[in-house]
Amino acid sequence: MENGRTGAARRLLLTLIFLLAFPSEGVPWGAIKEYAETHQYILREARKLASSDPAFVQKFPSAEELMDHDYVIVTALGKSGPGPDVDGASPYSWHYYNPRTGKGLAPRKVADFFNVMMHKRVRGGSQAREAAWAAHFLADMFVPYHVVGMPEEAAWQVLMAGTPMGERETGPAELYSRQSPAPAGWGGGGDFSSALELFFKKYPPGNEEGVDWFDPWYFNGWGGATAPGIATGSHGFWEYQAWEWFRFRHIAQKSLPPHEYDPLWKNRKSEMGTVFWRAQALAAADFTAACAERTRQNISVILADPDQGIQNAVRAVYTLYRASMTSLRASWRQEELTGGGYRVFCTVLNTDPREEFVGAEARLLYEKDGRWLVRETVALSSAVPPKGTGEFFWDFRTGDPFRCIAEVSGMFRQTPDLGYVNISFTTAGVTPEREHERTFTGKMNFSMANYPEGTRINELSLSISPFDGTVRGIARIRFIPALPGGMKPMGLELFLEGASDGTRLSGTCRGTQENVFWTGSGSAGGRWSAILSGGKVKGSIVLERGGKTFSLAFFGNELVQ
Repeated sequence: MENGRTGAARRLLLTLIFLLAFPSEGVPWGAIKEYAETHQYILREARKLASSDPAFVQKFPSAEELMDHDYVIVTALGKSGPGPDVDGASPYSWHYYNPRTGKGLAPRKVADFFNVMMHKRVRGGSQAREAAWAAHFLADMFVPYHVVGMPEEAAWQVLMAGTPMGERETGPAELYSRQSPAPAGWGGGGDFSSALELFFKKYPPGNEEGVDWFDPWYFNGWGGATAPGIATGSHGFWEYQAWEWFRFRHIAQKSLPPHEYDPLWKNRKSEMGTVFWRAQALAAADFTAACAERTRQNISVILADPDQGIQNAVRAVYTLYRASMTSLRASWRQEELTGGGYRVFCTVLNTDPREEFVGAEARLLYEKDGRWLVRETVALSSAVPPKGTGEFFWDFRTGDPFRCIAEVSGMFRQTPDLGYVNISFTTAGVTPEREHERTFTGKMNFSMANYPEGTRINELSLSISPFDGTVRGIARIRFIPALPGGMKPMGLELFLEGASDGTRLSGTCRGTQENVFWTGSGSAGGRWSAILSGGKVKGSIVLERGGKTFSLAFFGNELVQ
């Protein structure tokens, strides 16, 4: 049985044979199975950390599901597989970000895949591909070679002008080799003319292979006269050596990455009423750029000690995944209110054992008549402590049930966390009981003393709901003479609708009339108002017709239940 050192030497020899057999193929940061599995290691270890984090209660892809979307298989026929390193699967610029120039799309793509990951999660779809690819582009920022370079069009301008390239674009010269200086044409004195010529011979401007980024140290290997040397270039060869060194020291020794979050992460507060994870996707872009800047500042250290880059990449991917989760939990309940209606409570529990939840606010949406309506936003006066709760409430002055959504948003200052939770529920409502209503009966002040005997009706009834203060009522007068001829029947029937604020009542009335104030029959309409005093109601009805108004006073007493 071979020991660890003999096995590593044998693998290195096999890999050199592989590199020489396929000199134009890249050996990326751990995507090729059995040769350099850095990305797979990062995914596996980040997912392992996530599995021990109590915030990961929502469904999240397993390590196997993640790795199923990020690997490359190389054969004599070329590359294949589901990962972003497969030729044509993603443009080069998605894998790079130069913090000195602000060029490169890695931060944007991490945010894009974070966004789609969340979109699929809330709809119950598979999010494994998006989670794996977001992690891939973030992990690339821990490779010194991925934080230098320039867009293809800018490199073309340099080649055409014949000017040297500065360290702003290329990074330090030790990226060529830590043992020997770069020769002229390959970086010596900023002269990259040979590398540029070789690059554009294989990948001319606007090529269809997605090669839209010039990495000065990627195409300088044993590529021969017809193709840039990728696998044997400074970039590719260092990545393979970094993996072998790391694998020998850590995989064999079964060391674990640190159980902590990357301090560069900064949460953004989710905005209620929008796509709630959009702010955190922007935070992911900021985080990716910050990681690239840190790598750029520590190129020499990472070149000498690749462990730092790989372990920090594990921590960063774990941090990214944690930022898509929340330690907040929400629950709800309702209680009946004195005087009618009910109160809806939303309780938010902060399960984080170390950090308080600050700036917490909530709003309630409820569905009525097929439309979603929004209640006022309520803020807490103090932070929700670790393992503590905060409570919000809204009152409904009605007995009706509603479908509701309660949203809670706030911030954790240090822990990567969405800081957002929502809960959907349907209230039970309150069944109004008739005896809870205030009912008044009485009469209008209308005399029919001069009419002969016959059928007489003069009545008023009002009902006030304690749940929402609505008032409904009926007012009637009717007279039919006992003897035919002479006197015409007359009558008035009005339906009253309105509202009460406790002491004052007002509203509108509609109905029909016959020979009351006007000759003939027709519709009647107007307004009414009244005052409540104890158990008595007193008011008036004002009818309008033909430019004239007529007033009828009324009074009534509350029925004793």
